[in-house]
Amino acid sequence: MINEFKAYHGAAFAELIDESSVPITLFRPDLSNNAIYILNDSIGLFVKHSTKRISPWRFSFQIDHVKSVAKLTQKHEVVFMVLICGRNSIAVINIEEIKTLLSLGKPEASWVSVKTSHNTMLTVEGSAGSLKRKIRKSQPFSQVKEILEK
Repeated sequence: MINEFKAYHGAAFAELIDESSVPITLFRPDLSNNAIYILNDSIGLFVKHSTKRISPWRFSFQIDHVKSVAKLTQKHEVVFMVLICGRNSIAVINIEEIKTLLSLGKPEASWVSVKTSHNTMLTVEGSAGSLKRKIRKSQPFSQVKEILEK
C-alpha cells in the first residue's frame, strides 16, 4: 500500500517536473522526516499536505516542524514551503513569505491556512501574519522554475 504522504507529495513533484524545462534531482536527506526534500542539491523544500477536499485548508506546525523549517533556512539560501491542498491546488511559498507566516526566530506551535478565492487564486495566512499577495493556482512552481533555469 502506498503511504498517503507519498501519494500527495508525488502528485506535487509530478507538477514540478512538468513545469521544469531542466533536469531535476530530488532527495530526502532524513528518511524519518517526510516533510524535507532537497532539490538539485541546493533548494530546500518543506512539504505538507491536507486531505481535506474543500477550502480552507489548515496546516498545523508543531514546534519541531517550525524548528525544521528554521534549520532548513539556515542550511539553504533558497527554501520553499509546499502546501498541498487536497486534490485542489498547491501553494508554493518562498522564504520571505514563510517568515511572514511563521515565527522562525522563536519557534512555537503555529498554523498556516490556505483559502481558495474565486476558484483561481489562493489566500494564505499564518499564525504570525498574512501574505500580501494572492497565489495563482496555475503553475504553482513558477518561482522554483525561474531559479532552476538560471
